[in-house]
Order: sequence, then structure tokens, then C-alpha cells
Amino acid sequence: MQAYSGGGRGRTGSGAENTQASYDVFQKEAGEGAAHIHGGPIPPGIYICFHVPHHHKFGECIFLQQTILSLISIQTSGTVPMIRSYNRDGFFIHGRGEHGSDGCVVPKIPAMRTRLNNAIKNAAKGSIILRVA
Repeated sequence: MQAYSGGGRGRTGSGAENTQASYDVFQKEAGEGAAHIHGGPIPPGIYICFHVPHHHKFGECIFLQQTILSLISIQTSGTVPMIRSYNRDGFFIHGRGEHGSDGCVVPKIPAMRTRLNNAIKNAAKGSIILRVA
């Protein structure tokens, strides 16, 4: 399934970012209105999927609970390997909208998102794992 993440991608209108910064998984959402800076894509790692029947902003969606594998990154570029923490949370799989995504996963086709919601809703709690690469 094709999906968008970060930089306001997945918006129903125009205005999604395509700057280099919008692809930075460490970039957090900040500011309001014209000064709004979109967060980058969802950090790679392992997430546990939970069905949310009604979220106040997204409606029916999937909450992505982070695990330790989605909180840290080992960077091997440069002269010395480093461990960095993402310090970002609150990720969901939700539908397209006016704002788009600040890290959440936004499927392109609404029917595919509905099928995913139903599959996770009907699974045993905590049994659905998502690996983001």
C-alpha cells in the first residue's frame, strides 16, 4: 500500500513540503499558522498497532505504540558511530486531511486504510507489529 509520512505529505490539498529538512526523521512539528514547521517521517523501528475506534482529530485510526527499537538510532556515518534518540511520539495511521502528516502514516487510498483498520481491530490486542524501514 502506498502511504505518506512527514512534511505534510498526504494532504488533500497542495502545500506538502519537499525540502531536505522535511525528510529528517529527527525533525519535530513546531509552530502555528504560517510559521508551522512540519515534522519529518515516522522514525524507523518496530511499533505495536492498536485500533482506536474514535480519535478526537483522526476519527477511526490505528495508534502506533513505540518500542525501544523505534526510539533510538545507531548512526554509522561519520568518523565515530553515535546512538541518537528520536524524542518523538504520538504516531498513528490515519486518513488524508487538510494538514497531512507530521510523522504519522497516511495511506493514499482510503479503502486500503479501512481494510487495515478492520484487520487490526479484529486481531488480538498487541499482536500486530509494524516494521518501519
